[in-house]
Amino acid sequence: MRPTTFPCLALLLSLGGLTHAQKGYILSYLMPPGGEGAASVALGVAIPGGPSSMAVNPALLAWEGARTSSMVQYSWSYMDLEPDRHLPNYSQEVRSFGIRFPFKSGTDLALGYTWNQLEMGSDTFWLDRNRGEIRKKEETVHHFVLSGRWGGVASAGVGYKSADSRLRGTMLDDSGNPIRSTASAESWDLGMMVAPRWRIPSTSLRAGPSLGVSFINVDPDQMVNFGDTIDYAIAHLRRWGTGVTVFSPDLFSVDLFLEDEADVGPSYPQATVRYQGWSLDVLGLLKVSSADLTDPDQSRRETHESYQATFDLKQIWRLRGRLESGDWTSLPSDRAKDYPLPTFDILGAKVSPNLRLTYTRKNVRGWDYRGASSANDAQERIGWAICL
Repeated sequence: MRPTTFPCLALLLSLGGLTHAQKGYILSYLMPPGGEGAASVALGVAIPGGPSSMAVNPALLAWEGARTSSMVQYSWSYMDLEPDRHLPNYSQEVRSFGIRFPFKSGTDLALGYTWNQLEMGSDTFWLDRNRGEIRKKEETVHHFVLSGRWGGVASAGVGYKSADSRLRGTMLDDSGNPIRSTASAESWDLGMMVAPRWRIPSTSLRAGPSLGVSFINVDPDQMVNFGDTIDYAIAHLRRWGTGVTVFSPDLFSVDLFLEDEADVGPSYPQATVRYQGWSLDVLGLLKVSSADLTDPDQSRRETHESYQATFDLKQIWRLRGRLESGDWTSLPSDRAKDYPLPTFDILGAKVSPNLRLTYTRKNVRGWDYRGASSANDAQERIGWAICL
């Protein structure tokens, strides 16, 4: 169903009084960065889904190395925010990088960086009363994360962000001269995750719950709008998620998840945004995910769907070994039999590189909710990832 109202995100950028806009003009804090599996269709608070997930919960980054059997991860994604109207420069682009050091099996330390660029059209910047030039309305967030995992069961992470927003276009200073309004913010994130796994007796299946929680912008810092006399509070988000995973090693994996996000800051009370959905992985090479979103404040009810194809050298070698041996019950080894790439000893840790390429495509379908149509209907996000 196509929207009949002007797109929601464009309205946010016009700063016309909608809830999220009033919480501060760093809109990237409120937009999921995308990823794999649950992270591609929801937040992915409790289910690791690519290095970009560190922006949702910094504790997730430490799981990426073990999840992808790699040491280095890089991802890129792009979403056209106005596909139906074909408006130029309305997009979100996210690039993420992570590196992992395995101390021992199940214990890792990871460092990561995410660059999040949001563009919302353009505006005429007046050099003086008679001359103007067209400039993009954009926002950039730089995010640095340190994350650790212990025993293959629990992880914690901390993130630092700096943001630069140029969404409001031209303003006038106290003397009446045109200036470009620029907003900046610095803040910290905290997160944790617990995800034990157990074997189901008399079967080859493993299962377990996962629980994740993150606090975004935990410090009381406020964003300053240059050229403006008002300091605007940034959103203080609490995100939590829970899930259940059932899998048979190297054959399939099913995730069921439920996630909530809310602004817990005192300035702007917000109704909870909720995601609930599932993800199915087959052979570690194909994945389908779906989630339903409900956002009462923005009158949004949407279905997010994603499809993912993966080339994973280690996974292919593991499948080959299982076919040859007939063993479909043991946990996968980090180094498959006759694996062609060498193993290195780095600071006492055995490191075996991988070659993993992932392509993900996400679609949004909007539905009527409380008499309003979702303005995000027909949005698409395309993502690539490479892990070594």
